Amino acid sequence: FVYLLLSRVHLYMENWNEASYYADKVIADSRFRLLDFPDFPSGSHIEVHTYRCPEVIWPYSYSGEFNEYENPYMMVYSLGGSVAFVIASSELYYKYSADDIRRDQYLVRDVRSINYKAFGKIALKSGSSDPNPNNTFARSLRVSEAYLNKAEAQAEIFKESGSAEAKTSAINTIQALRAKRITN
Repeated sequence: FVYLLLSRVHLYMENWNEASYYADKVIADSRFRLLDFPDFPSGSHIEVHTYRCPEVIWPYSYSGEFNEYENPYMMVYSLGGSVAFVIASSELYYKYSADDIRRDQYLVRDVRSINYKAFGKIALKSGSSDPNPNNTFARSLRVSEAYLNKAEAQAEIFKESGSAEAKTSAINTIQALRAKRITN
């Protein structure tokens, strides 16, 4: 947990070497590993904010908060019913390639409209596109962030120094993450 936070803080401070160093410590920790999205059946939603998920370092919050935040911010939809103000557009949805599993895992079609909600990473009510208001976790710090932190830090090192090693490290790190998120 602390190493991931240190990686994030150093990334914000533009201390690229330190950000990469602490991200490496998280990635090397055998208690955590990237979840292999292609292993999940199509249409099933992965609950990534639970200690049962191998990516989770520290879960927090609860899914009922989404209902608390969403319900007061509904607007009347022109075709009847209501829709959340904060939605993912169809344009965003289709920017993900068909091979990118995140599209169907992270963006859920709102059953009341033509829009998408970004609730796919949390438990949904059965037969619904709304968060399940139980006390399951809704957010988490995950090992996947360490991969993104390291890739960004290495890319910045490459940009500043021209280091071929940093370029290769950035590419390999992001490819390791993509291999767990994209089928082909």
